[in-house]
Amino acid sequence: MISKPLLAVLLTTAAAFTAVPCRAAQQAAAATPATADENPVTQTTTTTGQVRLTTNVLTTEPRPSGLMPLYVSLVALQITDGAVTTWGVNHGRAESNPAFQPFANNPPALWAVKGAATAGAIYLSERLWRHGHRGEAIATMVVSNGILVGVTARNASVLRSSH
Repeated sequence: MISKPLLAVLLTTAAAFTAVPCRAAQQAAAATPATADENPVTQTTTTTGQVRLTTNVLTTEPRPSGLMPLYVSLVALQITDGAVTTWGVNHGRAESNPAFQPFANNPPALWAVKGAATAGAIYLSERLWRHGHRGEAIATMVVSNGILVGVTARNASVLRSSH
C-alpha cells in the first residue's frame, strides 16, 4: 500500500507535468510579439575585420505532436519506477544501480532525483525543439522513455521473482 505522503508526492509530480501549463506557455509565446533583442541573426565584426554571423533562431512552429505524450509517459514511468524502488527497498530489496544507492533508503531524496532527471530530459527536449531540432527533441524523449522502460521492467521482474 502506498503511504499518504508518497501518494501526495506522486500526484504533485504528475500534476506538475501535465499538458495544460505547457499548452498555455506555448500559446502565450506565440502571441508575444518579437523584440529587437530576438533578432534571429546577429552580425559581429572580429578584430581582423571578418564578419561573423550567428543565428539565434527560436522556432515558431508548433510543438511536435509526439512530444507531449512522450513527456507524460516519462513522468508516468518515473513515478512507477520510484514507487517500485521504494516498495522494494521497504521490503528488503537492495538498489542495484550504484548511482541511486545513496538515495534508495531516503524517499524524499529519491523523488527529488527522479524529478530532477525528468525535468532535465523535458527541458533538454524543449530546448532542442525551440531551436529547430525537432528530430533530436523527439529522439531525446524516445531514448529517455526507452531506458526507463527497461529499468522499470527489470525492477518489476526482480520484485516478482522475490515472491
